[in-house]
Amino acid sequence: RSSLQQIVEKVPGMEAMSPYGWQWHLDGQQCAQEKLGPDNTIRISLEVPGPPPQAVALSANRDLPGNLRYARSTRQTVLLADTPLDGVAHLPQTFDTIKRGLQLAMGTPPHEASPEPLATDEVQAAIDDRDWPKECVVQLEDAWEFRPRLRGDAMPVQVAIDGDELRFSRTVVTDLHSAKDIAAVAEQALRFNHQLRHARLTIAGTAL
Repeated sequence: RSSLQQIVEKVPGMEAMSPYGWQWHLDGQQCAQEKLGPDNTIRISLEVPGPPPQAVALSANRDLPGNLRYARSTRQTVLLADTPLDGVAHLPQTFDTIKRGLQLAMGTPPHEASPEPLATDEVQAAIDDRDWPKECVVQLEDAWEFRPRLRGDAMPVQVAIDGDELRFSRTVVTDLHSAKDIAAVAEQALRFNHQLRHARLTIAGTAL
C-alpha cells in the first residue's frame, strides 16, 4: 500500500473496503463511496435520495466548495468530488472542505468553523511566483483573468477569491431565459458533470 493510501485511511470515518476503495462514514447515516483511479485521483460519491429538481441542483453547484457537484448517472443523482493524491500537505484540508460541502448539500450544518478567507496580496504573490507571461494574466478590480490558449485561441477564465478558495469560471452558454431552455440544459449538464474531472458545470443567472 502506498503512503498516500495510508494517509487517506487516517481521515476520520474512513474505512478501507479494498486496496483502491473506501467507505467514508459521515455524520448520521450518510456514507460516501471513494475510489482511487489509475491517474491517482480519488473520486468521492454520495448518493442523493430525493434529489432537488435538475435546474435547482445545477444552480446549487455554484455555492458548493471545491469541485463538489450534483451529477446524474444513468440511474441516480449523486454528489461528486475529485481530488488528486499528488501530495500530503493539502489532503487533510481537502477532505475537510469536501465533508463540509457534503454536509451543507445534505442539509446537515457542519461542525467546523468557516476557514479564514484568502488575502488578495497572497493570491497575487502566488500568481507572480508562477512567472506567467504578462499577456496571459490581467488583474481586474476584484478578480483576475487568465488567458490560457486552447488550440491556439485564448480562452479567458475569471479567477476570484471565494472565502478560502479561488474560483475559476468560464461562461460556456449564455442567454438561458426560458424554463424550457434551462430544463434541457440542466439535464444534459448534470450528466456531463458525472464525466468531468476536477471541474463542474453550473447555472449562474442566465448563463451556464
